[in-house]
Amino acid sequence: MASKLKGFVLQHKGACIFLSILLFTLIPLFCMEYATDTYVVASGGVKSYATFVFDSGRPLTALLFFTVGSVWDNVTFLYYISLALAIFCAFLSVILFSAELKPVVGKWALPLSALTVLNPLCLEYFLFIEKGTFFLSILFIVIGLRFFNRLSKKRWYFLPLCSLFIGLCACIYQSAAALFVPLVILFICLRRDTPSQIFSSTLFAALAYGLGLAINVIFIFTFASTDRVGGINFGNLAHAFLFAGVWQSLLIYASVLLVLFGISCFFAHRVGLSCFSKDTLIIWLKAVFILFAAVCAVFAPFIMVSEGEVWFPFRIIYPLGATIGCICVLIKSKLQLGGKRIGAAILCCFFALQMIFFEAMFITRLINNRFDHALAERIGEEISEYEEGTGKEIKNIAIYYDKSTVTKNPYVIKLGDSNVRAFSKSWGDVNCLNTVLDKDYKRVKGSDKYKSHFKGYDWQEFDESQLIFDGDTLHLCIY
Repeated sequence: MASKLKGFVLQHKGACIFLSILLFTLIPLFCMEYATDTYVVASGGVKSYATFVFDSGRPLTALLFFTVGSVWDNVTFLYYISLALAIFCAFLSVILFSAELKPVVGKWALPLSALTVLNPLCLEYFLFIEKGTFFLSILFIVIGLRFFNRLSKKRWYFLPLCSLFIGLCACIYQSAAALFVPLVILFICLRRDTPSQIFSSTLFAALAYGLGLAINVIFIFTFASTDRVGGINFGNLAHAFLFAGVWQSLLIYASVLLVLFGISCFFAHRVGLSCFSKDTLIIWLKAVFILFAAVCAVFAPFIMVSEGEVWFPFRIIYPLGATIGCICVLIKSKLQLGGKRIGAAILCCFFALQMIFFEAMFITRLINNRFDHALAERIGEEISEYEEGTGKEIKNIAIYYDKSTVTKNPYVIKLGDSNVRAFSKSWGDVNCLNTVLDKDYKRVKGSDKYKSHFKGYDWQEFDESQLIFDGDTLHLCIY
């Protein structure tokens, strides 16, 4: 048995090393951690949250939540089920995608696959209670890609199968479906040379992608009930491109492109290839095509998003992060670069920095939770003292804000929606109290009187004067 296990490990050495690195990176998540949404699940119940997810157009995520909730309606149980599913799906996605890359880039397949699938923007996928379904959606995209890559006249039925898995992905998490676009365009650019071939293959890919998204669109307009989706609104798309932080993202990737261009020119020079030859220019036109297609796939769905719902956290623009890996694959395959040691060193440095970044975010998430829970316990002490002194029971909590409410706890790294204070979000404040204190307080609308009163203060830490008790209602100001 031991010899068989040793033989298996040696045969799949790369996969085992990758799994070990993945597990080591995720060690902080083995402790139960809370996003602001997690408090909603903990307070309202897993089945209740499944209804919300269903109404948001994600029926497969809702099905998983409802199934887990039926077995045991407990947020901790759901958390560890979701974490195990995330690890399994992340690992399998990288392995399957590396199998697609191996004929093109050889031994570089596994690291380039990890660079593409587990790019830095997947960070938020690990920091939400839906982490398992997030990575399940990525796995479905990779499976759909494998079907598309094997499409032929005899295997015409692979096209609807590809669309089916894209649709399944969209029914888990809509934004992850856009990952299909940079991945499929990469393989089109690798396997097609003339513009007419690239154009015709892109049309087939667009057909598969459109049919897959149609599955989710039909579900949303037939069964879902959400304020986030409205009618067709091209103004939203213009707002997305002009005002919602898109250009910061594009500047980041433009910078990455310039760095990759410089590296490729260096390697090209080493192997005697002109940096500005026709072949090199074609490669960079294809790279720009991949980036352009990814941008369109990420931002086009905002045509259907309601006013006020246009924003771009990491989990929304995650498919853009895959373009870095896709362009590296394109460079490696077409230029046949030398300098393996330099290339390996660059990748190792990148992964090391990414692992440190992930570890820092995961650890500070736990620190963030400690601050939030400590504040909830302090408020709980004040409530208990009031109830003991008056004999009245607090049932309702009205939330107010001072002049400049902080969204980040001390010593915590905040990036986008990651690691924000639970009390800075309307869905996190009372639900955090309910979770920590094991209560069932109702969040009620505040009065103008207390709103004006609290706006005159600008606290930097907790103060007893932030609480005003009135019968069965606590008027609580968040500093």
